[in-house]
Amino acid sequence: MKETEKVLRGRELLELRLRSLYERYGYCKYRMSRFEEYSLYLENRNFLKSDRIITFTDDRGKLLALKPDITLSIVKGAGRDAAARVYYSENIFRAASGSDEMREMRQVGLEHIGRVDLYTESEVLMLALESLAAVGRDYIMGISHLGLVTGLLDATELPAAEKEKLSLYIGSKNAHEIAALCAASGVGPALAEKICALAGIYGTFPERMDALRGLVVNKSTESAVEELCALYEILAEAGYGDRIRVDFSVVNDLSYYNGITFQGFVEGVPESVLSGGRYDNLLHRMGRSGEALGFALYMDALERTLEAEALPEADILFLYPEDAPAADVARAVRQLSREGRVYAALTEPENMSFCRRVVYAAGEVQE
Repeated sequence: MKETEKVLRGRELLELRLRSLYERYGYCKYRMSRFEEYSLYLENRNFLKSDRIITFTDDRGKLLALKPDITLSIVKGAGRDAAARVYYSENIFRAASGSDEMREMRQVGLEHIGRVDLYTESEVLMLALESLAAVGRDYIMGISHLGLVTGLLDATELPAAEKEKLSLYIGSKNAHEIAALCAASGVGPALAEKICALAGIYGTFPERMDALRGLVVNKSTESAVEELCALYEILAEAGYGDRIRVDFSVVNDLSYYNGITFQGFVEGVPESVLSGGRYDNLLHRMGRSGEALGFALYMDALERTLEAEALPEADILFLYPEDAPAADVARAVRQLSREGRVYAALTEPENMSFCRRVVYAAGEVQE
């Protein structure tokens, strides 16, 4: 089997597993066209990871674009006050990370648009963690809360431009620049120290819980810390405590995002393979009411992982001889299919990957 075919099969199997996962929690498949009106992306350029967009003019003279983002299309497609619980498997067109080359890339993810409470947040985070687990490698997720960032920035009473600089310094963990800007702008040393501390926070929740509580300066920061701690308790009870890290390098554009934001990493891939967060502000900027939360898994970022260790093509390989009664073979396959995906064959396919081999011999099914 060619390596490209192995990768493709790995991707297909992973997408099937994710689809089953999301549908079990009530999310429906969302399908969209390959392109949108260019104006949608022009008006929300800062939301995109890149401002390079492939455009073309249709036969009516309207300027269209191959979609570089899926969330914008889903928000646009939802009614003004409509709720949506959807997942997707779609291709997007954008510049590759660290390159000017435009590429077609695969994303799988989900969006929850409507009322977002603490349970909803824990559910989406759990599904993101399960999505990382489905890749089959060791994984961790970094979580932050933009309410803590905005609360500290608002306490400085600085102009918007200076706050934006500070948010960038927090995301890059640049404590030196934070201290310098605060000193030059007259921010008190106690508050400046808390902002520097926020930039340096990283670790497990039990290790960093006291440090987080030490950053409370107003209602916004207090609410953010309480929400983070409550989410951790729910996820830890579900068995994900050791997979979560507090990480305030996960700071997205504050004009679009609010609340929790997160990134996922898997062993063997030197970049994040999953990202998501709360984006009520995007809804409001697009004239929609309500709240929203979602994430995307970047299939192309996983390509090297899937290539190096393709997911098994079958849970059970069932081999039977030519003289085996067809009725007996059918009965055995039906029984085995209750335990997983079965591939029945006379001989073992070349280079096939599977978890168990079962054979039919002397009238019996044997491991």
